[in-house]
Amino acid sequence: MNFLRKVIVQISELYERIILTGVSDDISFLLRKEIKMVNTIALFSTIIIFIYGLYNIIHFPFIGILNFICVASILYCFRLNGQQKHQIAKSWILIVFAFVLISVNLISPNTTEYYLIIVLTIGLLVFPL
Repeated sequence: MNFLRKVIVQISELYERIILTGVSDDISFLLRKEIKMVNTIALFSTIIIFIYGLYNIIHFPFIGILNFICVASILYCFRLNGQQKHQIAKSWILIVFAFVLISVNLISPNTTEYYLIIVLTIGLLVFPL
């Protein structure tokens, strides 16, 4: 039980370090929340797309490779946030997902529901109306 608690604490600390990439004390509260939201979207979509890419590499190799390229492109968002280029990071993640949505839809129609949901979510949550 103690071992499990230590593992959970370590995972929680790692999660916090990843989510706080690019957050500093001299920025506003709202911008801090936006950066955390972009990092959260990037982290969880990266995990899901990586798993999806592992599945696709067997059945649809070209789409699997495109998934891994998408994962690498999304990870670049963390670098942009770390360099304090927050607006570019928000735009970058939306552009990457829109490009992958269009590419996968042209290659294999009717398999892009996840990307469509992510593009709509990012567009609505990260960019104000």
